[in-house]
Parts: sequence; C-alpha cells; structure tokens
Amino acid sequence: MNTSKLRAALSSFFAFIVSFVPAFFTSGWKGNESFIKNLISIHVDFHFFFGNIRIPYRFFLAASMILLYAGFSQYLKPKKN
Repeated sequence: MNTSKLRAALSSFFAFIVSFVPAFFTSGWKGNESFIKNLISIHVDFHFFFGNIRIPYRFFLAASMILLYAGFSQYLKPKKN
C-alpha cells in the first residue's frame, strides 16, 4: 500500500472517529423537532472542575467532512508519470 492510499485510509478513519465518538455525549435532542433543527441545536458537554464547556455537534461534523475530503482527495489524486 503506497503512502497516499495509507493517508487516505487514516484520514477517513479519523473522520469517522471525530464524528461518531462525540455522538454518545450529545445533549439537547428534541424528539418532536426535525432532524436539521436537532442537528443545529444539539451540543457536546465537557464537564471540568471549573465549569462546563458546550461545543455544538455540528463543529465535529464539519471537522469530519474536512478530513473525509482530504482523504478522498489523497486517494483520487492523479498519478505522476
């Protein structure tokens, strides 16, 4: 396996991890709202000894989409002669 395919596979794997793992820690889901409205309103809570930090889940999804794009662009890069 050459390095560009390895980078593509690792980037895709990390994109999956970045989007899937924080999904277990989300809060704010409302069952009577639409999917898009819930996607905008849910967030991930991080509890520290000095307080809470709330990060919107859509930021994790955006980071995973960037990693997926980087992986696919590495995989589909034209070969040099």
